[in-house]
Amino acid sequence: MPRHGRSTRLRALVVGLTILLTLGTLLTSLATASAATEPLTLVLSPGGTLTTNLTVQVSNGSPLRYALDGNFTPLLDELPLTISNRSLYASEIALLESNPFTGGLFGNRDGSVEPFEVTDFDQLVQEESKLLPAGTLTGGVAFQLTLDGASPTSASVQSLYVGNAVGPDSSSAPVTVSLAVDYIFPLSGSSHSLSLAWATGPVALTTLLNFQLTFLAPAGDSITGSSGFSSSSTNNDLLGFSPGKFSGQFSPADGSGVTIHFAPAFPLGILVIVLGVVGALIAVLLFLALRSRRRQRDAVKGDTPETPPPPATPSE
Repeated sequence: MPRHGRSTRLRALVVGLTILLTLGTLLTSLATASAATEPLTLVLSPGGTLTTNLTVQVSNGSPLRYALDGNFTPLLDELPLTISNRSLYASEIALLESNPFTGGLFGNRDGSVEPFEVTDFDQLVQEESKLLPAGTLTGGVAFQLTLDGASPTSASVQSLYVGNAVGPDSSSAPVTVSLAVDYIFPLSGSSHSLSLAWATGPVALTTLLNFQLTFLAPAGDSITGSSGFSSSSTNNDLLGFSPGKFSGQFSPADGSGVTIHFAPAFPLGILVIVLGVVGALIAVLLFLALRSRRRQRDAVKGDTPETPPPPATPSE
């Protein structure tokens, strides 16, 4: 796929469609098919970068296959768009497809998805996600993430993988989409609350969808509580060095959102190290003191004159 001639409009269009597809339509499509539990992983760095990894499987992968092959019409029909917006997207795509400088960026519409079409589409989304208008990824298409009540200041797609997409466009075989997005938060203070809510509008998630969420706090922090989960488990490092780990299951039908609380762990590990160092230092000082005292005793013994032996008695 040629790299020249990329326009900002095309990049924003393709990435925007992909984000809508992944965070909105894919979830809804999955929910109408089964009650599967999908993995959602959140990892927060000490600097405030929250990496989210979402993997979803769509029972009918045909609309996405058509889009990868260059035909966006079936995908547009599936997206939660108004009639006017759908028409706008369709006309913009048609103009770009007919442009000799941008037409090569789309699939070849040969009726099947080739591996290179999947690879190029994945790389395009990853590389060009930063060209999206500010707030596109942070506004919350299907999900809204907040840390201590604040929304992320920026976000960017780190990777996108479409699995099992190669094959005929008309194939309804499931496709798997894994999306990783980095959200940047202004992390400050000690105790924190990470909240996850979902949209109630056109892309509202249906009642059948369930998520298995895994959250890793920054190193040295422990999970202190949670709310909104149907079942959960917590694994904190007793010594307070490793990140606290939380795992919980939830469904959008159970409430308005979920929250995880975390804070710096009790520094038991540091306390053990400090006590060990202090104990070792005391032991060394005691050893040196005892050694010095022994040397002093030995020196005193060495300075004491020896008593001369009694004179020999002459033998008769």
